[in-house]
Amino acid sequence: MPTLQYFRTEGSTDTGLYAGNGRPNAEGYTIDLAYVPFGKPDSSIQWGNARVALQYTGYTEFNGTSKGAADNNTVFLNFIVQMAPFVPVFGK
Repeated sequence: MPTLQYFRTEGSTDTGLYAGNGRPNAEGYTIDLAYVPFGKPDSSIQWGNARVALQYTGYTEFNGTSKGAADNNTVFLNFIVQMAPFVPVFGK
């Protein structure tokens, strides 16, 4: 399942905390591609759940400037596995 997100953050100027012009402003986009093979109602394994995702974040502005913003672009690959706890049913 693909997901696309645009983001923009702004903040107060502080040259002691932020390099460049001292502004924490950032702007960019995130693209997330995910695959969930188990855990769906029609899945053969309903007690388990897994998710594989690849996420890319691209910056058009970083620390208040667009110069060198792309140097902060990131790629994140994750794999999550979850299992439902076994709960015995008594009295049936």
